[in-house]
Amino acid sequence: FSRWYSQSGTPKVNISTHYDPNTHIFTATLKQADERFFPLAFALLDKSGNELQSGVLTVSDKCQNFVFEGIKTRPTPSWLCGFSAPIKLTDDLNFTQKILLLKHDKDSFSRWNNAEQLWLSLLLTPEKIAEKSLFDAFKSIISSNCEPALLAELLTIPSERALHNQQNIIDVFAASEARKTVVEKIRARFAPLLLELYQSLNAKNNSHSLSKTAVGERSLKNICLFYLPKNEGLELANKQFQTVGCMSDKLSAFEILINSENPYRQAALADFYQEFKADTQVMDKYFAVQAGSDVCDIKMVKTLMQHELFTFNNPNRLRSVVGTFCQNYVNFHNQKGYELLTDVVLKLNKSNPQIGARLVANYNEWQRFSPELKALQKQQLEKIIATKNLSKDIFEITQAALK
Repeated sequence: FSRWYSQSGTPKVNISTHYDPNTHIFTATLKQADERFFPLAFALLDKSGNELQSGVLTVSDKCQNFVFEGIKTRPTPSWLCGFSAPIKLTDDLNFTQKILLLKHDKDSFSRWNNAEQLWLSLLLTPEKIAEKSLFDAFKSIISSNCEPALLAELLTIPSERALHNQQNIIDVFAASEARKTVVEKIRARFAPLLLELYQSLNAKNNSHSLSKTAVGERSLKNICLFYLPKNEGLELANKQFQTVGCMSDKLSAFEILINSENPYRQAALADFYQEFKADTQVMDKYFAVQAGSDVCDIKMVKTLMQHELFTFNNPNRLRSVVGTFCQNYVNFHNQKGYELLTDVVLKLNKSNPQIGARLVANYNEWQRFSPELKALQKQQLEKIIATKNLSKDIFEITQAALK
């Protein structure tokens, strides 16, 4: 167990399985690079989703076989139930098995993990996935008595950042378009069902309750609101924004109204500012929602930086504008976006080099981008490191990025 303290990095574990229909033996082979000791919770399900067996395997060797006897038909294994160990697991589950686990597994983490993998497949390799089967599975889950908090997580598609992690060469534009395409497909297929669910949850009027159920219902309600068709969604978002007293509900509606140019946008900005301008933390959200919106460009970021409540002396306010815009991948990743970031970093060189160093980290993966964006980012890193009297904090991050 001491290796968990002496070796860095998250362990990568591969599981391959084999089923012998003659002997009714199911074998799982686990391989890892180091001999890490960890518990692996599991369950075996039959073709109908009924649990055949469950338990916890003790893993300690580089290669181990686990044998399950008396299994009448090939089972679908659910691995890492309850996230029993902090590892990166690769298995040999096929599409049909992942759908079965998504619909029938008793373990919430396993259901979410398989949903995440299925969404990623649809986003990255749609030609290799049975889209109708996937959406049929989600339709049955939405119509079932699934716990609201879990259903909200299952319906949340992976972020653009999650897609970048799967790409050999980061393509921010392809990742963004893939997400938008899937969102539109969800809207087209599930709009009536999600509207009905939204209205049902909204009618409960539990916006001030802190119970687990109420929190989950609010999350699910706001996911439904996000997926509603644009015109209908904007109208309901504006109504929710104007009437609710719960911050999570208000922010969710605010994000929808600010993310596009629409008739409600300017009024929402004015109302939110007037109501919360004295609350520093809420104002950080006010700036971040704008900097992260689809309509935010360099001009808008500079306007936000000239706002009376913006100051370079407030690290959280700086992160809410510049830091958030750097995560607005499509709008940030261009020459003007990089120049803006570099100017901010150099301005912080003397006043707050620690925050400057954190912002420089947005260039850390420059070598994984397309040749054009790679060259532009490298140019900015070289400009930063050539600056006279560069602080130690910024220098170290920049030098490490250039290696």
